[in-house]
Amino acid sequence: MNLTSLTNKDWHARAAGVRYETRNFIDGGYGDAAAGGRFHVLNTATGQTFCRVSAGTGAGMRVARAGTEQAIG
Repeated sequence: MNLTSLTNKDWHARAAGVRYETRNFIDGGYGDAAAGGRFHVLNTATGQTFCRVSAGTGAGMRVARAGTEQAIG
């Protein structure tokens, strides 16, 4: 299939099937924020919520940093 031959309807169908990872990636795996918070990501063109993602906190960032430091020695 040639991507230039796709119609507008084809592209919308493909986009509808896309799923976004909304959890934090820390120390080799995905997980929700330790505090459980989430925030809205807005589509700036429409002002509508695009998705909600995990709201990382200082505690989560410390875990991420420790994992990075361990990985690089």
